[in-house]
Amino acid sequence: MDTTTISLNELKKILESLGDYKSNYLSCKLERGPQEANEGKLALFLGGDEQLYIKSLEILHILGSPMHIGTHYQATMMKLISNMVGTAVVDIFGEMSVLIRKLGIDPKIAIEALSMGGANSITQMFRLEWQSKDEFGEAFSMELAQHVIEMALESARDLGVSSLHLIEQNNLMMKLAKNMEFGSKDVGEISKLYWNLNDSDNHLQ
Repeated sequence: MDTTTISLNELKKILESLGDYKSNYLSCKLERGPQEANEGKLALFLGGDEQLYIKSLEILHILGSPMHIGTHYQATMMKLISNMVGTAVVDIFGEMSVLIRKLGIDPKIAIEALSMGGANSITQMFRLEWQSKDEFGEAFSMELAQHVIEMALESARDLGVSSLHLIEQNNLMMKLAKNMEFGSKDVGEISKLYWNLNDSDNHLQ
């Protein structure tokens, strides 16, 4: 069972190396963080032989909520798609946190209001609070997030999808944030980049 986050090219090499043992190989791509891992509440994207998946369900349910996506390639890419969506949301929240701070809105009130409408993103709302307070916990570093997005873009190109403008822009902004030494604790620190780009401490009264 392979729980690592890898590119489609890396997956191809693994499958080729397995030979006749490929039927015993199960791709198991993990979503969510350390807290959910400790609580057995991870999301699991599975790829490979469906009968092997069914036989493994007892173990998989200990880790969290498993879903058989399809082939190894489909499960691996679904994980990367999830990462692309997640980092794009964090990027957008980073920009919006500048407005929340400048308006002097209580971050908890802002999150509650956004959760009532189309901006709701349950898995990322905690980061908006961090961004609005400019106080970050240890979670998923900018370096790791940007590495995964590079991997995702490479895999998309391998599939013949070379135009993902929003994700490419997100990747560029993460690179800029890294160059400014933001993100050692969490990718949400991209908000520091946007705060610096707007470069003002003035609030509307």
